[in-house]
Amino acid sequence: MSIDLRDIKLLVAAVDCRSITGGAQAVGLSLSAASSRITALEKKHGVSLLQRLRSGVVPTEAGEVVLIQSRRLLEQADLLTSAFQQHQKTHIKLVSNTSAVDSLTEFLAATLNKYPELNVDLEEESSSEVARRVREGTADLGVVSVLESRTGLEAHLLWEDPLMIVSTSAKTSVEALKGPMIGLSAGIPLQTYIDAHLRRDGITPNYRVRLPTLSAVYAVASTGAGSAILPLGTTRRLGIRTKNVLPIEEPWAQRDAWMLVKEGRTLADVEKSFIDALLSFRDEES
Repeated sequence: MSIDLRDIKLLVAAVDCRSITGGAQAVGLSLSAASSRITALEKKHGVSLLQRLRSGVVPTEAGEVVLIQSRRLLEQADLLTSAFQQHQKTHIKLVSNTSAVDSLTEFLAATLNKYPELNVDLEEESSSEVARRVREGTADLGVVSVLESRTGLEAHLLWEDPLMIVSTSAKTSVEALKGPMIGLSAGIPLQTYIDAHLRRDGITPNYRVRLPTLSAVYAVASTGAGSAILPLGTTRRLGIRTKNVLPIEEPWAQRDAWMLVKEGRTLADVEKSFIDALLSFRDEES
């Protein structure tokens, strides 16, 4: 049989107040409603819980046993409620595309100590998947570099983050793309995006090796083993010399990072603080 916590709260309050009238007032019910609920509770479980005396009510022997468990149940319910509230208050699920992860990692490293109550789950998805999850509410905040549609979303511009070619030997982007390349592992959203656009431009890149992170890609590319396509934010974070960074003139490489919030959603205080901190970080870096 299911237990209604409202009935349990009423039972405990009635015993503590030594009257159904007092218990009703404590839980915000009328006397008639409270009396009916306690009677229904006793009938439902086939046990008498309260002795109704002229001086008030006292628990029966069975009521004493039920009362002990009821108090424990309410304590556990309070703990559960507190856990939910604590999680909502301090936990942010942030989803980002590959390009922005690098900049966000740098931002988190500079920010988390300022907000000791903040916990962040950072997940990596394609820009379209980030937007979908924010719209559907399965992510609190999102960061994308390709904003296909603003429908159902509030978008805040963060920073420019075009894709660049890193090469130790090539003098032009055309020369770099014709030579050996170092790329991200197949299936990583950014690499999928790059490969799709290179194919549309009639380019079939010759990847010598594919690696799981942008830092690893640069580590190999910096040895001269091949050229790599990296976000501008990554080239800055890694301190890559400007002479080794070549622009890509194609429109698909001209990208901006946008922060996404579900349109009309009421933000928790911790989310507002996180957004403010991210925008401040943007302003400091620009």
